[in-house]
Amino acid sequence: LQSLEIQYCKSLTGLDLSPLSSLQSLHIEGCESLTGLDLSPLSSLQSLSIEWGWRLTSLDLSHLFRLQSLEIQYCKSLTGLDLSPLSSLQSLHIEGCESLTSLNCFLAPETMMTLYSGIRSHQRLPITFQFTPLHFFHDIIRLIPIVQKNEEPWKTHHLIQSTLTLLDLEWLGMLDMDHDEFAQVFQHVDDPDFREETRRLFITHWTKQLEAGGTTIGISLERASELGELAVKADRIIELRNREMKDLKLMKTGDSIDLRPLYLTAYGYQILQALGLGVSCTGGEFESVLGACKELGFTLKVEARKEEDFVHPPYMSASLAEYIVQLVKTREEN
Repeated sequence: LQSLEIQYCKSLTGLDLSPLSSLQSLHIEGCESLTGLDLSPLSSLQSLSIEWGWRLTSLDLSHLFRLQSLEIQYCKSLTGLDLSPLSSLQSLHIEGCESLTSLNCFLAPETMMTLYSGIRSHQRLPITFQFTPLHFFHDIIRLIPIVQKNEEPWKTHHLIQSTLTLLDLEWLGMLDMDHDEFAQVFQHVDDPDFREETRRLFITHWTKQLEAGGTTIGISLERASELGELAVKADRIIELRNREMKDLKLMKTGDSIDLRPLYLTAYGYQILQALGLGVSCTGGEFESVLGACKELGFTLKVEARKEEDFVHPPYMSASLAEYIVQLVKTREEN
């Protein structure tokens, strides 16, 4: 079956599309009771049209990398839509979706307008940035040259962290790798041993990062200790984390304290995340930060802000530092 139309089945609440892996066109109209739609089996889908799906609250497009045309009309409960996975999209039309106030995307609006010609003429909703989870290697491979050509350097680190998750290596924390080195990882993506070889490559890079005194943000000591060659790194990780906190100074403007330098340390990142703080806080909020640091044996220094701009620490690249700051800002906004 290559084409399917379902119209005005008003009592239909769900739809099993799993047998339709070859489907190229899907049109659903007037199915007012439809609350969910699993599109993951439709990897061959080229055209998708949904109209009058009043109870449809979300739509996962992450598997539709062949989709060329997307039309969504009068889905009044739809609250979010992520366009990042749609590498083949040429035409986009959205109308009457009252709860949909913006489109989410990992890429900048200018990049989206360049890639997807249909957006400019059919779409008036603002495009807002989100750290979109990337669930497939082909999405990452597609985005690597796009990010290098059109986006700010820090966005490469989102691709790196997504790759770590796909390889079950998220416990390595923040991997500080430049764009060219990361792009080379996928030169042999079709090899049968790609996954295991890439895991070894990332672990080797992580080991060198520690030896060079790099960042240890997000590293799970428990998981690292499960691997023999990494278990001996625990003392080194603790040494680096203590060094980061030594003589750390934060800047203050009025009653606002800049937390960015603290976020770029392993202990600070963990503390501030647990407290739910953004890139800055008030003096009152800072008391809880001081207390948490004191429990770990550290004292923070706060000085009046000087004229010079914020400078990233020497143990991480400027692009990784900016990625962490943007990650915190996005979480704060959401």
